[in-house]
Amino acid sequence: MRVADGADGLKGAEIKEVLPNSLAVEVGLQTGDVITKVDKTPVSSAQQFADAMKTAKLSAGVKLTVRGGNGMDRMIFVQKN
Repeated sequence: MRVADGADGLKGAEIKEVLPNSLAVEVGLQTGDVITKVDKTPVSSAQQFADAMKTAKLSAGVKLTVRGGNGMDRMIFVQKN
C-alpha cells in the first residue's frame, strides 16, 4: 500500500495504491480512502501514519478509522498473524 498526505485539505493519509493480494485488499481498503486514525491516535499526514504503524502491534490487531470516497467514516480492524 502506498499513501500520501490527504488531498483537498483533508487531514490524514490518502491511499494512493493498493497492491493485489495484500492485507490492505483483504480488509477492504481502496485507492482514495483516507486513514484518519490508527487506534485512538489521530493521523494528519502520511508520515504520521507510517510512524503509527511502526509502533502498532499487528499481531494483536489495529483499528483504523478510514474515510471513504462517500465521505463516511468506517472502522477497519487489521490483524496479521
